[in-house]
Amino acid sequence: MVVTNLGPREASNITVLVPVPPGTELVRIPPSHWNFDPPSGRLQRPFPLYRPLWVDGESFFEMEVRATNTGTFPVTAQIIASEPPDSVAANNAASNTLTVVRFSHLTGSVRCGTNGPALAAVTVTLTASNQPPRSAVTGAGGTFIFSNLIAGPYTLTVSTNNYSFSPPHQTVDLQTTTNLPPFVATPRFVVAEVRAGGSAVPGIAVQLTGPAAAQSLTDAAGRAVFTNLNPGVYTLTPLTNGQPAARFSPTNVSVTVGHPTNCDTTARFALTSPAAVLRALEVNQAIQDWENSVPLVQSKSTVVRAHLQLPDGVTNPVLVAGARLRGGAGRYSSRPTSLPGVANSGGWTGAVVRTDDPPSAT
Repeated sequence: MVVTNLGPREASNITVLVPVPPGTELVRIPPSHWNFDPPSGRLQRPFPLYRPLWVDGESFFEMEVRATNTGTFPVTAQIIASEPPDSVAANNAASNTLTVVRFSHLTGSVRCGTNGPALAAVTVTLTASNQPPRSAVTGAGGTFIFSNLIAGPYTLTVSTNNYSFSPPHQTVDLQTTTNLPPFVATPRFVVAEVRAGGSAVPGIAVQLTGPAAAQSLTDAAGRAVFTNLNPGVYTLTPLTNGQPAARFSPTNVSVTVGHPTNCDTTARFALTSPAAVLRALEVNQAIQDWENSVPLVQSKSTVVRAHLQLPDGVTNPVLVAGARLRGGAGRYSSRPTSLPGVANSGGWTGAVVRTDDPPSAT
């Protein structure tokens, strides 16, 4: 509250009647040049304790109150005494309106499947007709909260990529702090995960069949993800990628998308027989270049080096044994030789097979 002396003379011993507003209770009076008596509502500026209020001077008074009831209450302040008395009584009163509302909180949660785990990182949007939209993001426990809301109707909508929700939104007439029923999320994606000996296997082609058909390669984490799927039963099948010796367990997995009780849409496969891939053959009688362009001499001892590579992500050594080099139409064959274990180091590893038989011209 501000008391202003509009003149024409300075004023002292001013008394203002300003009761504590209805619907509230007094908490405290900050320091000022006024004395306040709460029971009577009298606010006084006694002289000589406080100097007179000069012409055009202003004096401030504050009271801190706590709401006890909701509603709209009139607040009036009136100067009832001063020295000298005010000759213009028309400007000795002022009124305002105090509106007290109750603030409430709105809480809820999001889980994956009716009995599944909490779902984090879901955006929850709160809308109301009389205020701008607000949003919150679920935490690790799948919960969200909107604080300090006034009474009235609110609509909450949840959204995140590759999930559908039941219900898609909820409407509540908020009158007090309320905890909503959970939103249930249903995955709209499936994942194929391929591992070998505990390690992820990237680069494996996975085929998806069912209401939709697609193919994707596993990433560095050994996962192939298929998104934006409609409800239905889908079958995931890892392919050999041109490695006929590669075997997977199981050979395929069926996954249901869109069922409210099914939150786990990951199919897990084990690469049970990682195959070494033949990348190149080097034929050498003493001097040879990478392209094998130096002509070979018949009946001369020959070294053939096979350059092998393991699939990406396979770190355990693989034993390649009993390898044979065979000529066309049975013109020559090598002695069977055990090749050493081949450990994947990101490049190719050479393994040597020797033969004294004359090499084929082809």
